[in-house]
Amino acid sequence: MPSKTRAQQRLMQGIAHGNIKPRKGLPPKSVAQEFAKADHNRGPTKLPERVGQGIVAGKSARDM
Repeated sequence: MPSKTRAQQRLMQGIAHGNIKPRKGLPPKSVAQEFAKADHNRGPTKLPERVGQGIVAGKSARDM
């Protein structure tokens, strides 16, 4: 499952590469690695910084 925002992408990359230690409230390393792989396979995209900033997958943040 690819990331929906740049913030989520950075978090998942950090956990997957060991820069951020998974703790309570964060996904486990295996999930972060799955996200990182999906993001890599998707290629470069223009993701919003946060969900409240623009359109994500054809929906506005208000519709989410």
